Amino acid sequence: MNTKPRVVIIGCGYVGSAFGRCLVVEGYDVVGTTTSSQRVAAIRALGMTPAVLDTADVGRLHDVLHDRDAAVLCVAPRANQRDYRVTYLQAARNLIEAARRRAVARIIYTGSTRVYPQNDGEWVDEASPTEPTNENACILLETEHVLLDGVISGGVDQPATAAVLRLGGIYGPGRGTLDSVFRSAGTHRDDGDLYMNRIHVDDIVAALRALLRSRFQGVLNLCDDHPQTRRSFYDQVLAAAGLTPIEWTSSSDCKNRGKRVRNDLIKSTLGLALRHPIRSVRADR
Repeated sequence: MNTKPRVVIIGCGYVGSAFGRCLVVEGYDVVGTTTSSQRVAAIRALGMTPAVLDTADVGRLHDVLHDRDAAVLCVAPRANQRDYRVTYLQAARNLIEAARRRAVARIIYTGSTRVYPQNDGEWVDEASPTEPTNENACILLETEHVLLDGVISGGVDQPATAAVLRLGGIYGPGRGTLDSVFRSAGTHRDDGDLYMNRIHVDDIVAALRALLRSRFQGVLNLCDDHPQTRRSFYDQVLAAAGLTPIEWTSSSDCKNRGKRVRNDLIKSTLGLALRHPIRSVRADR
């Protein structure tokens, strides 16, 4: 008898598909959702049971959750729909409403480190202030609150626990994140001192697996161990590719350095050891 939780991954894009593929290999019963019928065959090929789902359709969401023990909200705005409020916030509200009426015992949400407004190069952790300065980041933070507060206030039928994984910029095979670096070859830039907080898809999958087995409630950051400046990373990539280096100039804005995100809590809480603690050029291809 399979005692592993029955999982639904809401949003089988780059991360959701990688996580679903991993769970299927380990013997989990996984439903993978998509907003497009054209993605059904690809999701089925990964071993998941595909379901076409628009999270705005609460009735359909109830149907998808009817026999699931855990839900992973792994959505991203579509190329032709950059509406964060619908993609994230409304999806979270509808998920909480639907989950309260089902047997869902665990909700995991892949959020973003963009909720930290710090911009002078300082280190931040889960206890640092989150006061976003742009609308999309505010929506991401409100989405976290909806999920975390929703499981607390849901009553006897509420989902048992919720966890938020604040991700840095995602990279990994097939992600194509080096294209913008290559386009910068031989140019002049003044943003070399800006810190980049990134995370490999393999490490996201490992963290999600650990969270699925955990009852941790709250927020965890997930980024590489050592944030790099843009200058350091771009120089490494261009040198490895044999391309003309960037001519860096100093920025007049000393407060536009981004932040450095700590990952100590997730490593101590989940016993997580990153497979890719520092970004590598080969891993990013």
